Amino acid sequence: YIPHHGMIIYHVDKNYSGWTTNCGNCVPSHQGFDIEEADNIKTDATTSGDPFPGTSNITSFTDATTPNAQSWASANSNAPITSIAENTTTKIITFAFMVGTSAATSPTLTTTAVTSITTTSASSGGNISSDGGASVTSRGVCWNTSGTPTITDSKTSDGTGTGSFTGSLTGLTAGTTYYVRAYAANSAGTAYGSQLSFSTTSSGGGGSGNSIVLLDNFNRTDNSTIGSTPTGTTSLPWVKGSETAAGRISITGNALQMNAGSDGYEWAFVDMGSVSGYPATLSSSSSTITWAFNMKQSRPNPSGFANTNYGVAFILGASGTNISTANGYAVGLGNSGSTDNLKLFSFTGGLGTSTAIVTGSADLGAEYLSVRITFVPSTSTWSMFAESNTSAFPQSNPVNTVTSAGTSVANSTYTGTSLRYLGCLWNHSITAADKALFDDIYVSDPGNVLPVELTSFSASANNSSILLRWATATEVNSYSFEIERAIQEVNRSVQGDRSLLWNNIGFVTAAGTSNTPHSYSFADRTVNSGVYLYRLKQIDTDGRFQYSEPVEATLSGSHQFALDQNHPNPFNPSTLIRYHVPHTAHVTITVIDLLGREVTELVNEMQEAGIRTVQFNAAGLSSGVYLYRMTAGNFTSTKKFVLLR
Repeated sequence: YIPHHGMIIYHVDKNYSGWTTNCGNCVPSHQGFDIEEADNIKTDATTSGDPFPGTSNITSFTDATTPNAQSWASANSNAPITSIAENTTTKIITFAFMVGTSAATSPTLTTTAVTSITTTSASSGGNISSDGGASVTSRGVCWNTSGTPTITDSKTSDGTGTGSFTGSLTGLTAGTTYYVRAYAANSAGTAYGSQLSFSTTSSGGGGSGNSIVLLDNFNRTDNSTIGSTPTGTTSLPWVKGSETAAGRISITGNALQMNAGSDGYEWAFVDMGSVSGYPATLSSSSSTITWAFNMKQSRPNPSGFANTNYGVAFILGASGTNISTANGYAVGLGNSGSTDNLKLFSFTGGLGTSTAIVTGSADLGAEYLSVRITFVPSTSTWSMFAESNTSAFPQSNPVNTVTSAGTSVANSTYTGTSLRYLGCLWNHSITAADKALFDDIYVSDPGNVLPVELTSFSASANNSSILLRWATATEVNSYSFEIERAIQEVNRSVQGDRSLLWNNIGFVTAAGTSNTPHSYSFADRTVNSGVYLYRLKQIDTDGRFQYSEPVEATLSGSHQFALDQNHPNPFNPSTLIRYHVPHTAHVTITVIDLLGREVTELVNEMQEAGIRTVQFNAAGLSSGVYLYRMTAGNFTSTKKFVLLR
């Protein structure tokens, strides 16, 4: 309302018959608008006469009812009249009619890939591209073990508003398949992103299926003879089950290569059923079974496994050596359509008759692929994880592949059948330049491959360091444990996929061969505030190795200033000094001799809160006792350290 000049009237006219046939807006159940002189002003919308909101200086009229107001062109609006203004000179009233926004809808969002999967935790998140016309008041990820999770299930709360966010899934159970969706809520309701699935890793260190070992990395001299696997007390010979011409299956460039040149297929396999303890009958395993491998084929659009088609497959397990008549499970590329999705599938009487179990969403062709497959026997659930790159395999160790590819599905078609033959297949036509590559094949430990039975592994924050502890029940030819660390928040991107970066931070000598329990520990003193993942790389005396499942630890920021004892001490020529800053402050750290003379200044700057480390290199100094001093505001602390040459 603009006082003394006029007003805009909003009213419902159900009785005026002249409005019933002109247009969509004129149907009696719809609302209409007109402009009235200020000759029948009412103070509210309930008394007789033209309804009037009763508030001066109105700049818009909104309509939250259903149906919303409609223009003469039948366009909906919940803000039919906006931008009401008066030119005080000309006394002309202007306004915008039917250009208001439509009624709010639920947000639009997607679910981001599941990463950082451990026995009890994982990370996922979402990206909200539209708030639907109303502010997003809550967002996060929700998960369960049955599918289609909602906010009534387990969930995270990860802020408000649009854009990307990440949440941590905690309290998970080892060796279990979970379903996860991102969610976002506004005044119109709660919306969900697409459903993804993943399986937590199995706990423990020994026994069938609990740990994953390298079966073959093909790191040997180029040769048309494949040779045998280097892993395990039983060396497994590779068998050429089908070769269209001599030399088309070979070790080339430290990989297993298969070449085309004529219609047919190349097929090479090992007999895993000959290894005591390997779960060739998948349903017989008491824990999760894992396969991991790197694979590539050269065709941009692989078309399948029929004659004259191109298709590549890693055979997880086959019932017989004749792959054209065998039953089993495989992972491959080879679709008749234009989209080349990676698929985990069962096959009956050869790969020509297959049933997809898990299908990835990415369109892949000639990319380098790192793939990890898990099977949970207790629920017969299959999960697939895959990452791609156009120039090199994303993971040198494909066990680290964590990006979910497709929804986990239960399938038991052949899990009760002995599938003892594991191998690689390349179906092709005549183009000689085309080829397939396989490399870095990992499998669940079949029982007699592991030199160490790991019974526990933990990580815990201890003042300004993180203490790792682990124990073994038995060890056979065990040489050492290398400690590797990854920072939870720092990832690298490979073609849109995200993977943890692991760094070697230490070394502990193992017990060799022993039938008695042994305990080990390692203190990581080179950490600041943050969330860290650790894993053990157990190395045998002949160079074979295996990784433990990762564990997580969080080092929180300090609540007071503190200066730690340097490490190592004595030192030659360098050492690390750790100190704590609870809030932003000007910090100085100096090194002085026993006469009080300053030797060098290590820190002199404003610093934010955190746990920090500075290195002191004593090159050029004489052996002896020195002091280092930290000053920040009213805080001062001095400690001794010894340079011993």
